[in-house]
Amino acid sequence: MLKQYLQQHADLIKKINYQPDWKYQSFEELILKIGVDLKAIDLPEDIELGMPKSCYWNCQQIIKKQPDLIYCEGYALIKEVPLPFKHAWLINSDKKVIDPTWETPGLEYIGIPFNNKWVQFFLKIRAEKDKGECLSLLEGNYWEKSSFLRYGIPKEGYCGEIR
Repeated sequence: MLKQYLQQHADLIKKINYQPDWKYQSFEELILKIGVDLKAIDLPEDIELGMPKSCYWNCQQIIKKQPDLIYCEGYALIKEVPLPFKHAWLINSDKKVIDPTWETPGLEYIGIPFNNKWVQFFLKIRAEKDKGECLSLLEGNYWEKSSFLRYGIPKEGYCGEIR
């Protein structure tokens, strides 16, 4: 259901706002092309539940302490709401989603796994340029003139070993 929703949204954006010079027309298209579709597990005992509605912050703080987990941004579905949420989560070495923000793990997750060191570097550069407090790499990419849509995720930023 999640992939179908993202595909419909990507198709709609392509029809109403086509950018011929851009590699991807929307974040939905980007995620469908290079993202991974994973299942969640219950929150491990060594990870505390973070603040509600603070998924980016929660995950970015955890990767500083547990670099063996991989930071991921994309879309997730929960049982109670039939629409996808833009969301961040972590991926463990077994390629399972660890969601430190939601008390009950989501039903579906599809997103882009990022290189943790690159995430920290990227956010530091964004902060140094005084670009505000947008912690989402994707949602805040307007600060970088939609570079992820224009050119794709930089090779050093993408953690392709999750596939």
